Amino acid sequence: FEYLKALENLPLYLYTGGSQERALRASFPNARSYPDNALLPRTLLSSGMTEEQWMKRNKAFLMERTARQHPDFTHIAWVDMDILNYPICPQILPDFSEMMDDRIHLATIDGLPDASFLMTPIHCLSMLCREVASITQLDAEMGRDLSEETLLQRIFSQHPDLFALHPMPRRRLLFYEGFDPQVLDEKKKALLKERKPVYRAEPMIQRRMERTRPYDAEL
Repeated sequence: FEYLKALENLPLYLYTGGSQERALRASFPNARSYPDNALLPRTLLSSGMTEEQWMKRNKAFLMERTARQHPDFTHIAWVDMDILNYPICPQILPDFSEMMDDRIHLATIDGLPDASFLMTPIHCLSMLCREVASITQLDAEMGRDLSEETLLQRIFSQHPDLFALHPMPRRRLLFYEGFDPQVLDEKKKALLKERKPVYRAEPMIQRRMERTRPYDAEL
């Protein structure tokens, strides 16, 4: 987190708890205690969900909580606190504008979601929180996989046109697309060159129209 918080032009909130909370709050003014309300119920932990799974499935709720404090924002991102593993010029100005559209931007590795970095339009957060709560409750009741990856796959299968998927060769790369390649190390630059084109599913209404008009393909 030392490298990430050193970036002067990247506004951050840090949600923390447990034994490290006091030290992190002392060293970072925007640290916030992990809230007990407005999140998934902790009773899920008695259904076989681990603390780590519970925390990862709460990302959307924490993003919505932060968005309410900034009504002028159009987008909000989740960034894992240890995503930056080497120092970058503190004065660098990150630019995520290419991901600030009407889609939820998410990386995938071999088809599996990597939620270490998520760029989300604020208008999608309420729906995303409802889906997380509903699917998580059903997963717990049915004894299904409680991982964050499975959760995101299920949401994508129901709402594919809400996402822009970035196929990547390794985890934790999407965040680096917001930086000038000149400040990245050679390994990161080489990996980013291997990325594939962004996948955007067609809007659901358009796909329904295409299914009902097969003759269009013959025109």
